[in-house]
Amino acid sequence: MTLALPLVLDFDGTLQHSDLFVEGSLQLLRSAPLKALWLLWLLVRHGKMAAKLYLEAAMLGQNFIPSLPWDTRVLEAAKLAQAQGRTVHIATGSPQKWATAIVQAKGLTWPVMGTTPEHGNLVGRRKAALLVGLFNEAGFDYAGNSTADAPVWAAARGAWVANANAAATKVAGNHVLQTFPSLVDTKRAWFKALRPHQWLKNTLVFVPLMAAHMWLSVPDWAAALVAFIAFSLAASGAYVVNDVLDLTADRAHPRKRQRPFACGALPISHGLIAAGGLMLFGIGLGSLLSPALGGVVFTYLALTFAYSTYLKHRPVADAATLAALWGVRLWGGAVAIAVPLSQWLLLFAFLIFYSLALLKRYAELRDLPNRNQTHARGYLHTD
Repeated sequence: MTLALPLVLDFDGTLQHSDLFVEGSLQLLRSAPLKALWLLWLLVRHGKMAAKLYLEAAMLGQNFIPSLPWDTRVLEAAKLAQAQGRTVHIATGSPQKWATAIVQAKGLTWPVMGTTPEHGNLVGRRKAALLVGLFNEAGFDYAGNSTADAPVWAAARGAWVANANAAATKVAGNHVLQTFPSLVDTKRAWFKALRPHQWLKNTLVFVPLMAAHMWLSVPDWAAALVAFIAFSLAASGAYVVNDVLDLTADRAHPRKRQRPFACGALPISHGLIAAGGLMLFGIGLGSLLSPALGGVVFTYLALTFAYSTYLKHRPVADAATLAALWGVRLWGGAVAIAVPLSQWLLLFAFLIFYSLALLKRYAELRDLPNRNQTHARGYLHTD
């Protein structure tokens, strides 16, 4: 009889590694920026439930089904429980209709309970009360991942704990039936996301110093070093933003799908916070040296954002933008030490880096298994 108790699964962070509200908000920002601003207003003015319901209507209107990073361990364990005669349900704080569409697109037939005007924002105590009303106190097992699930675990017969930190594991109590520990090495994931190996590109800021024959000037070396650090911080923030905005394409790529945000190793919200801090710090550090250098770093970030949101999907223009970004680093190095930048150097650098950008696109096209236009950023296999 105990075996027949219903199994209820949390969705975000448990059955799949991402946050549906964040993913949908980003998609809305890309496809309809004005609607995204209204979503932000609803979130601030009326709370998360109003924002979730608005997002649900917007996403269902676009028929947007994100390619989420599912936790195969939890998924297979739930399927096994179903095969043993248990009913499986999903209870999530995500909008109900949208979550149902996503679950059905995965080929699952499990009933979904989510945020609705009737249920409210279905998290914490609200979720616990709904499940107790349906299955009675201790009449179900619950799989969750965060401290917000504490009231639900308290009302359940047994707890499944998935991808939880120490605090969440502690609040699950003593009736833990099964655990799915996080497999993520957080430090390694952040190291991969920030891409410090790409800082090598920023050594271009030292080229104007060398070209101006100022090898022995310690103050100018110090100024160039500040420019290098400022560009490196800003670049790491820009890489994070690019990865967050490019989730769908990365998840369809044979290699990029292992990036920390695409595979769910790091929360998208944490990435956005870190990216904002890194970019602001980069601009601020450059401005401490000179307002002009802060302006160059800001220009670099603006061009990077334009590339990530629009230009990367425009053939030829994408390669030209990448080449321009290399040129901005040279410009920043010259501004840091207050020397004019040779037009010949800029032209040479642009042509070299434009060629390298085209070579990068060629390699991406060659590696794509399906070689279709959607995942090749506007290029065709014939290109």
